[in-house]
Amino acid sequence: MGTLAKIALVILGISFTVFVAFFGRLPVFRHTPVAWLHRLISVSIPNGVLAIDQKATSGRLTSCCWNFGQYIMYDRHPTVLIFFLILLIGGEYLYLPAAWPQMSLVHRIAGPIVVVLPFIFLYLAAASDPGTIDASNHRYPGFTLLPPHLSGDSKISFNEWLVIWSWALQDGVALGSVTLLAGLLSPLVWGLFWYNIWLVYSGTTTNESLKWSDWQLEMNDGFAFQRRLPLNRAKDLRLEPAWTRWPVEPEQILVRTQDGRPPRPDSNIAGEGEWERPRKLRELENLYDIGFWGNIRDIFQPFSIFRDHLTPIAEGRVRRSVKKKRRAHD
Repeated sequence: MGTLAKIALVILGISFTVFVAFFGRLPVFRHTPVAWLHRLISVSIPNGVLAIDQKATSGRLTSCCWNFGQYIMYDRHPTVLIFFLILLIGGEYLYLPAAWPQMSLVHRIAGPIVVVLPFIFLYLAAASDPGTIDASNHRYPGFTLLPPHLSGDSKISFNEWLVIWSWALQDGVALGSVTLLAGLLSPLVWGLFWYNIWLVYSGTTTNESLKWSDWQLEMNDGFAFQRRLPLNRAKDLRLEPAWTRWPVEPEQILVRTQDGRPPRPDSNIAGEGEWERPRKLRELENLYDIGFWGNIRDIFQPFSIFRDHLTPIAEGRVRRSVKKKRRAHD
């Protein structure tokens, strides 16, 4: 097995593991090897380790690992930032010295801008409010740095591409390895990008998509019912506020019953008209979907779609000021 095959297998293994960890819980992968691997990684292996630890140390090792995991996942620490900086700076250190002599003038001018932007975005993400952080993607320029050695009228065959890769990995290991890594990871990056675009189009999030899939299962079993909510209805202030900042009001109510029958007329549930069984999610109203462009505006201009256009004080604070105030309070 050559150098190219070894590097490709390692990178593909890492990419597939990340793919399983991110997408293994999605409903589309149910009853597939991806869902089985996700359950193996997230359920079976941890349960096996827990059983061994209970017999060996009475659970002390698991308790320590649990506390450490809670700290890593939920407490504030720079571990992820440091890891990202190591990958970013390390990749640039390996790639740029080998690629710089072969860059054109355009790439040499645009290159520093592309190098600086991730550091700026990282600072903005780390110093801003810890709410929803949207991933920013840029196109990797690695494939256009090396111009073809043939004329513009000729086409490069597959064998000639292999010759180029063999040269890059033998005479420029850093350049070829980083380019190959970026090339193999780019489908995952673009997959995440278009998946987030689809979520924006649907007006939902990853967690909410799982909830919608649960409702789809209820509809398949015939236990979900819906009916219309009048706009001038009297609200039950014990369950919902009299006024909200969100610009959309609910137009229907969705309930689940235990016996598969519609709620009784004397159940005192809001709404009017006959109860209907929805069959598809498209028949339901998504209260948080205000249209694609409205969702885009809500992402890039937070609170701009609200009725009062005011930003809550807590949302306007940066992470540092919150941390300082918490320390002063403690």
